[in-house]
Amino acid sequence: MGRGQSYRILNFMKLLGYTDLAPITPEEAATRAREFITMPIWPAEGSVKKVGDVTLVRLGQKPGLVQEQMMEELHNLPSLRPEDILFQ
Repeated sequence: MGRGQSYRILNFMKLLGYTDLAPITPEEAATRAREFITMPIWPAEGSVKKVGDVTLVRLGQKPGLVQEQMMEELHNLPSLRPEDILFQ
């Protein structure tokens, strides 16, 4: 998703009557990142997955804002190995 895309989607879903949705935090996203990047892209089967109380939806190949922020943080960690980087 592009910058702000998750909030646009959440607002659209609220218009459809889904009022109990909220974006996950970057920390929550980090715990699900490996699973998320293995998912196919919408509308393929498996592009929507419920994990606990979180529903993951992979809408595009390019990482979104949360993933970009995660990468900035990861690149600043001195102990990070290249193989630990999820998104290049």
